[in-house]
Amino acid sequence: MLCGYHLDEFSNTLISVQPQVVYQSIKLMARLNPSGRAETVAPDLDTVLSVLENPVRRRIIQRLSEGPAYPLRLSKELELGQQLVTKHLKVMERAGIVATSFEPSPAGPARKIYSVSQQVSMSLAFGSNLFSAKILFFGKSTRIYSESRFASGFLRRIGTISGQGAGGTKLGRLADVIAEIDGKMELLERDRAALLDVRNTVMSEGSKAIEEMNLSNEEEKILHYILNEKDRTVEGISRSLNMREAFVFDALRRLREFVGLWQE
Repeated sequence: MLCGYHLDEFSNTLISVQPQVVYQSIKLMARLNPSGRAETVAPDLDTVLSVLENPVRRRIIQRLSEGPAYPLRLSKELELGQQLVTKHLKVMERAGIVATSFEPSPAGPARKIYSVSQQVSMSLAFGSNLFSAKILFFGKSTRIYSESRFASGFLRRIGTISGQGAGGTKLGRLADVIAEIDGKMELLERDRAALLDVRNTVMSEGSKAIEEMNLSNEEEKILHYILNEKDRTVEGISRSLNMREAFVFDALRRLREFVGLWQE
């Protein structure tokens, strides 16, 4: 539920709704606000997409995912001009995708080292009756692990492996865990694709049902939005559909018997 108000089915009054708490473990970058004080921010979906749309920046991020590096090394390993690499690194640093630190240089001043500063997972799906764009910042969050059906079990196995064996033996066991995790994620992705297809079918049937109600175009849009977004707040509907809140409030009151299909 988004922060705002929704129409109470029984009293026809607006009820305040508190924003839903979203638990994420986010590595934040620091910047200075207009007052000169440091504040922390995380890049949003559009920012991350604008960074990743460039193939050179994707190559740089892929390399930095393997470990920190300085521009000259990146230039040599990726066979790119150092000036080009430095330009893209500055873009990614401003976006909060990479961070910098310094390490002593064997011949001269300290070198600036770049590393990936975010742990990000994105998903984008679109089609008939479907548009979903999400970004998740993750890290070592106890809550995330405890809510996963699989993560806690893998973590226990890693803990056991860390306390046993050494060298190649340990590495082989860790490789087995990585292979199992990758296999599990592939199955989950296939399940997600299948569920998206089923959801699309359900939304199509819902759209047909709404068309059969002989409603106005605006009322159809509101019901379709509620069905798709699961949001009955006046504020959320008004903002998403670009409708006046007063109009949305009156429409929800008229549509109360349909809106009531989706309980809080």
